[in-house]
Amino acid sequence: MALKLMDIRTMLEKESKSTDFRHIAGITGLSITTVKRAFELLELPQKYQDMLLKESEKPRAEQKITADLFIEINKAMKVVNKYTPEVLKEVPKARFVDSMFNKYATGIENNVVSFRRISKIARSENTGIPKSNVVPILLDLVKKPKYSIDQAYSDTVSAAYQARDLSSKASALSDSLSKYRSSQTFPNELKLNLRRLREEIDRLIGDKR
Repeated sequence: MALKLMDIRTMLEKESKSTDFRHIAGITGLSITTVKRAFELLELPQKYQDMLLKESEKPRAEQKITADLFIEINKAMKVVNKYTPEVLKEVPKARFVDSMFNKYATGIENNVVSFRRISKIARSENTGIPKSNVVPILLDLVKKPKYSIDQAYSDTVSAAYQARDLSSKASALSDSLSKYRSSQTFPNELKLNLRRLREEIDRLIGDKR
């Protein structure tokens, strides 16, 4: 599809017509996002384009390297470039792509969705963790072949994201409980779970009764 879209863009250029993503999406019926990602695949080094074409000749179930892998890597790299540009100033984008691909090809990463955690690491300041804390970790992720994304995530923002998620859930639960009267009759199972919850809260914040 990406190669066909390239042909369409070439045709539009010859006719002096607009070649922006929105126009190509309009005449092909594809979404702008799909068109954009297709052209991003054509920006990959030729070795990866050839690899994708070769893989596409196999039955879908037998394909190990798919476009989704490079789409996720590109998305992660864009976020890194936006929030932690220092990383890509030290390591070229081509090396970033090579490193992430090799982690997948060698089994260090076995799920393309794992690359989304790189974006969470790069946006560390959203959780209160200074960018300066994560830049060295992201550089290690590129430079160290056996350093996994899960480990990098754990070494940086995992606890902060868990805390933020827990805070949100605690707030929602508090709002729900505040709607009940103190004399409300609860089922025994709910009472048991609320007692367990109170015990865990007391354990964590040290509020011993």
